[in-house]
Amino acid sequence: MAIRKTLVKRQKKVINDLFSGEKGEQEVLREHNVSGALFERWLNDSSFISAIKLRVQWSELMLLRNKVLASEQLVVLSNCNSHATARKACLDILRMKGVVDISGEGGDKEKSEGELTPELAGRVLAAMARAKRGGDAGL
Repeated sequence: MAIRKTLVKRQKKVINDLFSGEKGEQEVLREHNVSGALFERWLNDSSFISAIKLRVQWSELMLLRNKVLASEQLVVLSNCNSHATARKACLDILRMKGVVDISGEGGDKEKSEGELTPELAGRVLAAMARAKRGGDAGL
């Protein structure tokens, strides 16, 4: 198959609709009148695959960006006056870093010997919050 440098308008629309997340693959193909055989040919086209890879990279970049924004917001929330909100924010930070598993699977057991339980993490975070509010620079 000859390699095209640019995609046709229909290919671009299909890629956009596939990545919008609003419709499934079959629905998108049906909507754009793309047969399974044609879609298979597109999947063997390096230009089409490159366009998809670019969209995947862009999506990953947006996820990372949003993770950074979410992390910054959690840090702000961890310093708020509401003890419950601050505790939940701190636990979310620990969960993001994989320090603590609060999924409920496996009960309240430690993930491994060196890791924190949710209860211990909560106590450590509460102590840190109290120390920070009290101006204790030692923690």
